[in-house]
Amino acid sequence: MDEIDNYNIPEQAVSVSGLTGYLKSLIEYNGHLQQVWVLGEVSSASSHPTGVFFTLQDKQASVKCIVWNNYREKLLQMPVAGEQVVVLGSVRLYPQKGEYNLQVSQVLPGEMGYEPYATAS
Repeated sequence: MDEIDNYNIPEQAVSVSGLTGYLKSLIEYNGHLQQVWVLGEVSSASSHPTGVFFTLQDKQASVKCIVWNNYREKLLQMPVAGEQVVVLGSVRLYPQKGEYNLQVSQVLPGEMGYEPYATAS
């Protein structure tokens, strides 16, 4: 028991759900992440009864995306694997898996030579 007492766990330690809830509020209430344009290549896309699920990637990262059915008919372009696109969406964090995704409201064709910002600042 003396070994455990030597660790001095801080009183301000938070639970996993407390940490995830805090991160969720930081992400979802950040004005820059409520409507963000993201450029990338669609690496996979599949249609489901609730919407279209796809992954957007570049050389260094990827993000899972979803277009809910209520936005599907408003898209200028459907996401197709292998195509370069620019999407408008909002970042959402799902506490159960500790993952974030992009809820997409618009998909546009990617422009040749377009250089995106490295961050969403």
